[in-house]
Amino acid sequence: MFYRVEQGNVNKYVYVTLIVIGLIFIYNCQSSQSRNTNQLVFNDYCGSCHLAPDPTRLTQYIWDHHVLPNMAYRLGYEFEAPDKEFNFFVNSDIYEQKNKQLSSSDIDSVSWNRLRQYIMDLAPPIVISDSSRVQRTLNLDQFIPKSINLDGDPGISLVSSIDFDSISKTFLIGDGNRKMVASWPTGLALKSKNEIINFNSPVVSSLFFKGVSYILEIGELMPSDNANGVLYRIDEEGVQTIAKNLHRPVSFEIVDLDQNGLEEFIICEFGNQTGKLSLFVKEGEEYKKIGLLDVPGTTKIEVEDMNGDGRTDVVVLASQGNEGIYILYNKGDLKFEKKQVIQLPPEFGSSWFELVDYNGDGNLDIFLSNGDNGDISVMAKNFHGVRLFLNLGNDEYNETWFYPIYGATKLIVNDFDLDGDFDLAVISFFPEYAVAPNEGFVYLENIDSDSLNFNAHTFSNSADGRWMVMEDGDIDGDGDVDLLIGSYAMSLGQKYRKVYQNWQKSTTNLVLLENKSN
Repeated sequence: MFYRVEQGNVNKYVYVTLIVIGLIFIYNCQSSQSRNTNQLVFNDYCGSCHLAPDPTRLTQYIWDHHVLPNMAYRLGYEFEAPDKEFNFFVNSDIYEQKNKQLSSSDIDSVSWNRLRQYIMDLAPPIVISDSSRVQRTLNLDQFIPKSINLDGDPGISLVSSIDFDSISKTFLIGDGNRKMVASWPTGLALKSKNEIINFNSPVVSSLFFKGVSYILEIGELMPSDNANGVLYRIDEEGVQTIAKNLHRPVSFEIVDLDQNGLEEFIICEFGNQTGKLSLFVKEGEEYKKIGLLDVPGTTKIEVEDMNGDGRTDVVVLASQGNEGIYILYNKGDLKFEKKQVIQLPPEFGSSWFELVDYNGDGNLDIFLSNGDNGDISVMAKNFHGVRLFLNLGNDEYNETWFYPIYGATKLIVNDFDLDGDFDLAVISFFPEYAVAPNEGFVYLENIDSDSLNFNAHTFSNSADGRWMVMEDGDIDGDGDVDLLIGSYAMSLGQKYRKVYQNWQKSTTNLVLLENKSN
């Protein structure tokens, strides 16, 4: 069938069609221009003090109800009342004080709405958890897991620290519930406690150094900017306070940086919104505090000569805001040159690192775990896991390998199976219990170093605790490296109420992973 169309009607239809096409073109150009403008605003405000986050990594709900209110608070912009979850992680006194001090916002409403729109346009409504991880792990043949109970009673375990001294063959174990630390000689059964000392808050780090115990208590375990942390020196003569009024300290090192025969103390003051890396130098009978790095979230230190000049440098991980690895190059006389050699987005939640020469080229490479998931963006994150950054020289580090583990918290690199290459032990404080509950502990067996091929192993009862701390050492004295992991079984909320109820009935505080190599 054929239709006849008058010439005048054809011209009219063509004319209308051209107008519609033109309007669509103009709209797309305007939309594209608007998106570009929004992105520029986003980069200006979100990339000015740290690496700009990737909006696609978090869901729309997380952005709109948690992260954006936090950003608005920091910029002094009245966006919306923070959720209860947000209030929990912000000191209310500091929040109110800052709001009173702000006479004007750091961002105007037009820019804020452009920034927010850019994020919400890109953020996904949901992120699907990786259910294939349930099938990916092999049985833990390298180790024999042995559950340990500290006091003989069931109940919530709050092991806050484990530190091993290779000289005295002794573990120092912090108990956040009873705010104490106990020493355990490896030659004795772990139930025969050698010494118990009580503190005002959980012990988070300890060292034996030249026959003396040094104990660090955190002051405030939950996110806080209160300065209640203390570092103690304990020997037969009593207790000496090395440093006090610390902002939520989490770890420390003892080293003679200026080679004058007197050791200095380097302390990671994690804090919350405020924090820093601090150096304590002895002057007379007291210790003077020197700020080394003024960033919150400093969590782990290594002291090594990173440039071969004969001086001990300081390598530190910052895990809040401008995340990444900083090297403080020692210039002598306690003067340092700071360089950030690895920069990561603020949503990564970096948690730990280890220095090893993985490829044998003489340069120290960096294994880094990221998995902190306890602040304002709680969700399963497929970018959590373990990364290897190879040291290419001249402060250049290349991310070469990534292995995904939800909530990866701490890693230890060692040759556990004694075959001449580096294996990894990883614990997670934030595993995704719905799809991969056994990711609480993962042993990554190195199959091929050159191709970075690792097999993942775990054990069936790894969900019996919430593993926050881990230490290695030859516990049984047979020449191979064993592991001890400790459970700090904080509540997981309603989503995993049954998991928490199991922890309430559990008698597991620690799990000894006895190496079977020898």
